[in-house]
Amino acid sequence: MKKLILIGIMLLMFNGTVLAANVASVQIKNSDKKQVMDAVVKHMVENGYNIMTANDYQIVFKTDLKGFVPTLFFGTRFNGTPEMRVYINFVQMNQDLTLTGESKIISNPNSGYEKATAGDYQTVQPILDEIRFKFNGGYRLGFYFNTKKTDGCYKVVGVLKNSGVEKAGIKIDDEVESVNGESVKSMSYKDFAAHCTMAENASLTVGIKGRGEFVIINMFVPGEYQNSSK
Repeated sequence: MKKLILIGIMLLMFNGTVLAANVASVQIKNSDKKQVMDAVVKHMVENGYNIMTANDYQIVFKTDLKGFVPTLFFGTRFNGTPEMRVYINFVQMNQDLTLTGESKIISNPNSGYEKATAGDYQTVQPILDEIRFKFNGGYRLGFYFNTKKTDGCYKVVGVLKNSGVEKAGIKIDDEVESVNGESVKSMSYKDFAAHCTMAENASLTVGIKGRGEFVIINMFVPGEYQNSSK
């Protein structure tokens, strides 16, 4: 029984990567397949992946999974570093493009003894959602934070162009000390992010250290690529 509990805890630590396999998908409207494929490659390479194979309909990316948990569950005495592979498929339907994707964890990668374990769609869905956003836009507050607090505040490390955050006047390096009047000093990053998750066109009041309070509207932000549309 203790052994089963330990395994359950370790699976949770591994962020759900070994859950049952599902296929992630998005539809990107009014898009050019080559342009989208180029954007996918750029995004994946920037996030530590390398191209394994590519053709006109599918790109396979790979990256090493390092650390105690992946080594424990998927490493072997022949190769202690398993590999994450992400398969992204592209299907053009008139002016729209459908992307589907799945992930697999590979033990003994690049050998005759490879063993594949299906990954969870939640590994791939955020990637596809981000690509769709780059082309079709979406509702976002528009700021990114350091996940660890500095002096009890969450520091802004990025501001999305044309977002409610930019229009409110919030800048990189601003330090958020409150959300809707509630101090973030005792908030975990997960709780803080939950406070910043809002419905379309809703407003959020954030307190910036040394600058006062700012009201942000969760507004539609256009895609950054050509042919983006609402």
